[in-house]
Amino acid sequence: MKKEIKKFEMHKKPIKTNPFFQLVIWIGSKIMLSTHKYKIVKENFKKIEGGCIVVSNHMSFTDFFFLETILCPRRSFYIVSIDEFIGKEWLMRHIGCIPKKVHYMDMALVRTMVRLLKKGNIVSLYPEATYTFAGVTNEFDQGIGKLAKMANVPVVVIRQNGNYLYTPRWHTAQKNKEVPLQAYAKMVVSQEEVKQLTDKQIQERINEYFEYDDYKYQRENNIHIKNNNLAHKIDRILYRCPHCGKEMCIEGNGNTITCKCCNAKYNINSLHILNNENGETKFDSISDWFLWQRDSVKQEILNGTYNITFPVKISKLINGKKGFDHNFAIGEATQNEKGIFITAKTINGNEDFSFEYNEKLNSTVHLTYDVRGCQEPGFEVHNATDSYLIYPLDKTSIIKIRFAVEEAHKKYISILTK
Repeated sequence: MKKEIKKFEMHKKPIKTNPFFQLVIWIGSKIMLSTHKYKIVKENFKKIEGGCIVVSNHMSFTDFFFLETILCPRRSFYIVSIDEFIGKEWLMRHIGCIPKKVHYMDMALVRTMVRLLKKGNIVSLYPEATYTFAGVTNEFDQGIGKLAKMANVPVVVIRQNGNYLYTPRWHTAQKNKEVPLQAYAKMVVSQEEVKQLTDKQIQERINEYFEYDDYKYQRENNIHIKNNNLAHKIDRILYRCPHCGKEMCIEGNGNTITCKCCNAKYNINSLHILNNENGETKFDSISDWFLWQRDSVKQEILNGTYNITFPVKISKLINGKKGFDHNFAIGEATQNEKGIFITAKTINGNEDFSFEYNEKLNSTVHLTYDVRGCQEPGFEVHNATDSYLIYPLDKTSIIKIRFAVEEAHKKYISILTK
């Protein structure tokens, strides 16, 4: 009889970081930060006492070194995507990490966080749940204010700059070591204030302090980056030409961005300022170009004209040891203002498989470029029992897919609240 493969266990009891591991982490964080020029500024607190929610923006793995340095000598629990547990589940659990299905409502996890906070622990969150794609704030979970009220604990927001410029999400092989890093940590809601403010007011304070733009930070601080490969893989975030409007024609080579459809050619200088070499410069910033694409998708969603269909390959999470089965199914996905609808056939059993990711429940979708065993761009979906990675087999942009999920959800909420 074939032995049943054990699934990934989401709700094991959290383990507080072993003191030895914690000492190694603190020393390692100090060493890693010492290889950069960096600055840490604390506001409204010197040391965190008792339970506290710590919220940080997410740019690169360097974020973690800042958090550990700021929180020292306190230990923290971290809410971490299940992807990060693959191949190292034992270690992740023993350094205080708690697995989460990204952008999936898990009330058991919420109850665990509240329990930990009420017992006087720190729980650290990256609410964007992924590295920033274009150096600007991603859409993120708006339920942190409610969590603070439920647990009756203060909130510290850590806003970091420079980490994205050091190693962009879409091309992590870039290491621009001349970029100075900084982290501003502020207690935006104190223990006394959390009792007085509503969850909405707490969330507004978080949102206000959280906002960031790394390209703006670069220009304001005159940070020149000497790199002859700034445009490599930039088609991962820039998929639409602002001149001809065509998609899947953008190509990055060296420090040049070219549209293969209309031959518009942009040069990136050492301040990441864009200049069109053969015509009008529509955007002089990568983040502005990126956000223009979002606005284009938004208009299609609002007009009810957004509709794309693309072939997909589907991977299924087995457990933390085996990771994903990257040969689970092949099929087709359709996305419109009502969500993403997937139909497929399993590769081994030729059985029907379907999945719906609707606009009512899902405010965004987690994207990935680098899951172990598959380096292709894809997006992650979950249900109560399983997790899947969906990889477009053509050049459909996963950034566009994410924009559409977010704008469709916003449209649904706006109609619901009218």
